Amino acid sequence: GLNVGMQSKSIETVAIDQPWTSVVKCLADSAASSINDDLRDRIAGQVLDQLITCFLQFQVTGFAKYRTDWSRLDVLQGRTISVRSIDRVLQGQSKGIDQQGRLLLAEILPDGQQRLRSLDAGEVSVRLA
Repeated sequence: GLNVGMQSKSIETVAIDQPWTSVVKCLADSAASSINDDLRDRIAGQVLDQLITCFLQFQVTGFAKYRTDWSRLDVLQGRTISVRSIDRVLQGQSKGIDQQGRLLLAEILPDGQQRLRSLDAGEVSVRLA
């Protein structure tokens, strides 16, 4: 989801166990005071327009066109993370992404060794450890 106008002390934020923000916190104060369905619709429309553009480009070039920008903006790279899926939790250091855009995790094994894994499961949730 995309938080558009969620407020710091709202009921929705009580259960959030990680840092979050909203679009209005990133906008100028004048725009933040006029949250309404029209603003939500315009934001949703702009996000969808950009996604469609990216999807069409992706069909032509694959992930290669996006890899450099992704790596430059990757806030997880080099950080210790835990990756949770339905049946397990993996701990390790994020090593960026591979050629296909899969998360590279240097998993810490019980004996202290590391094993590099490529993760691409859609149900994986990544949290900073």
